[in-house]
Amino acid sequence: MAKMVNENQTRISAPQEAGDDSRAGAILAKRGSQGHVAFVGLMLLCACSSPRADFLGSRILQTCNQAWGACGEVAGCLLGKESYIRGQFPGQSRIVLQLRQPSAVTLSLYVDRVQSAGTATQLTWFEGACRQRIDVKASGLELVQESEQQNVFSRTNNLYDVGDHLLEFSSDAQVQYLFKVEEVPLRNTLP
Repeated sequence: MAKMVNENQTRISAPQEAGDDSRAGAILAKRGSQGHVAFVGLMLLCACSSPRADFLGSRILQTCNQAWGACGEVAGCLLGKESYIRGQFPGQSRIVLQLRQPSAVTLSLYVDRVQSAGTATQLTWFEGACRQRIDVKASGLELVQESEQQNVFSRTNNLYDVGDHLLEFSSDAQVQYLFKVEEVPLRNTLP
């Protein structure tokens, strides 16, 4: 079925119809080294990437259908570096993050399908036992402008307590989003 065309090409033929014995097909380039094949494979893989896929990486969708307590509140899920949630604003969401060491914690929203910017978006980090609350507010315009280039809006704050931390985020914007949490141990960033 394969016929040599020249030293760099192999003709692959297949019948066009059932019972048709004519040989017509595509010409596939035959490479002298596996490096070329690996390079082409890598290029195809890169071509399939999107900002959404880059944002999610290998994370798994968390359904948030459980009850996790923190700070006297109940959150629907425990989120970590291997998961994300999906939702829409306007509204508010609560999640719990478990830290094993003091960390810089980034809350990131992949913003999609913006219908209205709204007036305010708020992200809140709570230290362990809710002894400290860190609020970061952004206008609806900031949310939309920052997410226009890569569809991502994010903020980072340091949390020093080990254990469970309540995280809240809310907005009056009308958007769909994906939400993830990233943590970088502070020992990696301290002098």
